[in-house]
Amino acid sequence: MALLPKVLLPGALLVLLSTLPVQAATLWYSGDNDGSLTNQVSITGGAAENLFFEDFAVPDSAGWQVDSVFSNNFSVSGAPSKANWAILSGVSAGTSQSNLGTVIASGLSDTTVTPTGRTATNSSNSVPNPEYTFTVSGLNISLEPGKYYLTVTPSGISTPSATQGANAIGINDSGNFRVSATRINPLIVSPEANDFSLGLTGVLRGESTSVPEPLPAPWLIGMVPLGLGLLKGRFSALKARAKNKIE
Repeated sequence: MALLPKVLLPGALLVLLSTLPVQAATLWYSGDNDGSLTNQVSITGGAAENLFFEDFAVPDSAGWQVDSVFSNNFSVSGAPSKANWAILSGVSAGTSQSNLGTVIASGLSDTTVTPTGRTATNSSNSVPNPEYTFTVSGLNISLEPGKYYLTVTPSGISTPSATQGANAIGINDSGNFRVSATRINPLIVSPEANDFSLGLTGVLRGESTSVPEPLPAPWLIGMVPLGLGLLKGRFSALKARAKNKIE
């Protein structure tokens, strides 16, 4: 009887492994802050609003399934609980709505706020500014291969942390844009030379991050004939051995 578990166990393990969920990973990240506040934009009196879009590429032919987006930002006034975020394609410089290209997904969503442990000191007042990661989770965005633009802007924070690409993941072409709105010009899409610290997580499209269901009944049923066959062979061998001893 010991033969049956030894044969069935590898098959059971293979089925279990095939149903394990795929862990979401960072598919793209433009990099850590470079230790400065030089690229932080000061907005006063509500005269202007800025959204900074960092470009990224989806190189995998299967595409990506995005489940969260995030940005790193310095804040001295606490941690906002919401952020405006958007993924666009086909962005170009100009002053018309068409320059924003196509909105793939967007929203004003709750964020999870996590300190990064990094700080940068404001040269004007020598006050250290702590950096936080603001993450919008629970998304289900399907991206085809191609080039896109991401913004994640926490409420009350004007600009993501600047970066020169330390610990970056994925493809970044530095083709970024600033989308501004002023009292005089309702929309300006202008090229932005700086890179900012943003990223996203997910899996290759077609993979699942869901919790696996219990092993299906057809698997158990399919193993029954194999088990019966092995038992029959085992009993036949024992029967033949007993017959030989008698003779």
